[in-house]
Amino acid sequence: MEYLIEIFRSPVMIVGAVIFVISTVAGALVLKLSKQKVNYKKQTKQEAFYCCLYEEYKKFPILKTYIRVMTKKLSSMSVYSKNEVKEIISKYLTATMASVAGTISVALLIFSDIASVVLCGILAYILITTMLEKRMERINYIVYTQLKYAMESIRLEYMRCNDVVESLETASYGNRIAKIMERIHGVLISTNGELKLKEFFESTPFKPVQTLAYVCYSINNTGDGYDAEGNSTFISTLLIMNKDINQELERQDYQFMKFGKLEYLTLIPIPCIPFVQWFLLKYMPGTSIIIEGMAGYVIRILIIVACIYCYDYISKANSMHVVKEDDRILFIFNLLKNKFIFHFVKNITPKNRKRRLLKQKLENAFSKKSIEELYVEKLLYAMAVFAFGIMLFLSATIAGRNYMLHYTGSLSMISDEKDYKDKNGKPIYTKKELYDMDLTYIGLRNKGKFDFDRMQGSLLESGQEELTKLIRGTMPTINDLQVEDQKTRLAKKYDWLQKVHFYWYYIDISFVIAAAGFFLPNLNLKKRSSFLKEEEEEEFLQLQTIMTILMSMNCDTMEALEHLTQVSTIHKDMLTYGYQGYASNPIAELSNMIEKTPIPDFKRFIEKMKMTVDELSLEEAFVDLIQNREHICNTRDEVLKNNIDKRRNKCGQRAKVPFMMTLILLFVFPLMYMGFTEMMSGINELQDI
Repeated sequence: MEYLIEIFRSPVMIVGAVIFVISTVAGALVLKLSKQKVNYKKQTKQEAFYCCLYEEYKKFPILKTYIRVMTKKLSSMSVYSKNEVKEIISKYLTATMASVAGTISVALLIFSDIASVVLCGILAYILITTMLEKRMERINYIVYTQLKYAMESIRLEYMRCNDVVESLETASYGNRIAKIMERIHGVLISTNGELKLKEFFESTPFKPVQTLAYVCYSINNTGDGYDAEGNSTFISTLLIMNKDINQELERQDYQFMKFGKLEYLTLIPIPCIPFVQWFLLKYMPGTSIIIEGMAGYVIRILIIVACIYCYDYISKANSMHVVKEDDRILFIFNLLKNKFIFHFVKNITPKNRKRRLLKQKLENAFSKKSIEELYVEKLLYAMAVFAFGIMLFLSATIAGRNYMLHYTGSLSMISDEKDYKDKNGKPIYTKKELYDMDLTYIGLRNKGKFDFDRMQGSLLESGQEELTKLIRGTMPTINDLQVEDQKTRLAKKYDWLQKVHFYWYYIDISFVIAAAGFFLPNLNLKKRSSFLKEEEEEEFLQLQTIMTILMSMNCDTMEALEHLTQVSTIHKDMLTYGYQGYASNPIAELSNMIEKTPIPDFKRFIEKMKMTVDELSLEEAFVDLIQNREHICNTRDEVLKNNIDKRRNKCGQRAKVPFMMTLILLFVFPLMYMGFTEMMSGINELQDI
């Protein structure tokens, strides 16, 4: 019966059980979906299947938020239909669950502890989510490329026919933007064009497409204009936009060239862990005290956590949009709806001056979190880190004690396995025999036998004879020197087992770690601010580009402000408040915007807009933007590349961290520890002589 229990506890059986359960659930789900009646008349069977699967996934509470976020992201690209979005999300959700299950199965074979397996499952989830975002970026690149060629085609057709609507009808487009261009054409020929344009902006948040739609709509309504040299406003605008798209494509190519697959380097130490452990345990078995003990368990967990953190950090830094527009956490937002929790958090948040300073930090980081949300996040981080610390110490104690209790190999620096093997290389004594001898020794030591004479530093003569008899009773063929080695091994093993306990100060250490976890959201806010400075400069340069287009279209300040609001991301709230209050008091609203932005050039930019309220036109106020167009583009290109280089240097340093931790903590530290203990043991023996 015990033999069967051991079989069912083996990693292979656990992996088999996991795969069986997943296969059964997947089969049942497919069978259920295949029997459902589908109402999608114009869909293929495959599309209908994925749409049904999407609806089934939405019924799971744990997947609702993920599905909503992914749906919003894919829809924002403006190139997928609703059914295509459902199909992509269904495929990736299925791939995510399969990947997490597969990773957990492999982790069960590689690692013997539950904490490492759970962390590997979390890593698999992050990997699949990142892969989806990378796919979106690839599609984004394709859309930019097709939009570039589409605008070239529109420009050539416009030069031929001098009509915006006809040029849109006859121009050639790529498959990804064909539907978008059809919708722009629909806006131009609609009797209610302004309303249709707003609906288009809401459903198509892709900035270059919005700008193109606005330009086409304005030129079609008001007519084209010509400068002193006879250049068409529409053609000049298309050339400016085309240059911006080329610059964006160059930026993405440059970023890919700099980063490549850097984030995946951080994952290499995870599969290296078992190989390093195997090498040390095989050739230097004494290191098992560290590697398979409590210290080794903690080191292994720290390396996996470092790999996950560095991968997540680098993958975010390597994305096209480093900073999230909305950094709020839905769970925390809903948690604060509870009155008791809200009042509790309200009481512990800072007051007066400290509160104003913290609010200023949140505003500078363009964070949408409230102070209460930030403090709930801090408390949750602290609680999670504390629970993780307790679980880590408890698991490390149990795992280390269990391993050492069942370990029957040598505890010396150099392996002596060959001394206990026959001519065929097979062990003379089984692990079961040695394990029974170890248990007998531990039981006798617990009863007070084999106590050391502290004055002499060795066993008394009677104890020596009894211990020798115990060892030779199990291992009759070994020589006297090997008997002494076994005595040393048994003594080391017993002493080590006596030291491995869950000590009270582990709780204190967990509290200290939890205190550090309490300040993690502050670090995240600081990191967001540093990344945001780069994106602020990038967006301001983009707004300057948009203004060069708007000023040539004879629009007023309010219209310009409206369009800047639509294409902005980081400054969106500031521009939205300014636009909504502009009609009542234009000067005051623009002055408030000057106070809110930390960028000096942006302050001067808004000062010029103030002059366009009563005194100057947009073209007169921003004429220097056209004159300095080349300088602005070069500055923007330089700033973008400089920001990418900075991020790459930071990520390069972080990519080395898991490797250094594996080398130092998992390889060098056990060797140094064993070398030091062997040296001290030798010195003590020399002193006794």
